[in-house]
Amino acid sequence: GMDIAELCAIGDKHIEEQCDKEFRKGGADGEKVFKGLAFPTSVSCNDLTAHYAPHAKETTGKTLKDGDVAKIHMAAHIDGYVSQVAHTIFVGDHDKLHEKAGDVTNAAYTAAELAMR
Repeated sequence: GMDIAELCAIGDKHIEEQCDKEFRKGGADGEKVFKGLAFPTSVSCNDLTAHYAPHAKETTGKTLKDGDVAKIHMAAHIDGYVSQVAHTIFVGDHDKLHEKAGDVTNAAYTAAELAMR
């Protein structure tokens, strides 16, 4: 698996590149529009609750492997307005999930989708 610090760096780079590509012009008054990362990308695995974001050049020795549950959290801002997204995913073959863990996570995800409607 890939080192979690590398995954976080890839997420940060993606946000910066997309913001630079999409929002090149200045604001309505001609001033520069500040944009980019709202906070560092975090990938929290298994027993880590949330917001695990190692330093940019840190090697953690922590990698994602089959059967892991990963929480990915990313956020961007455009001119001070923040948008964030977080997802919980299973790493690897979904058929190998433990029945109860898969059922509970799927139920929580479905309940969250219903609550957002």
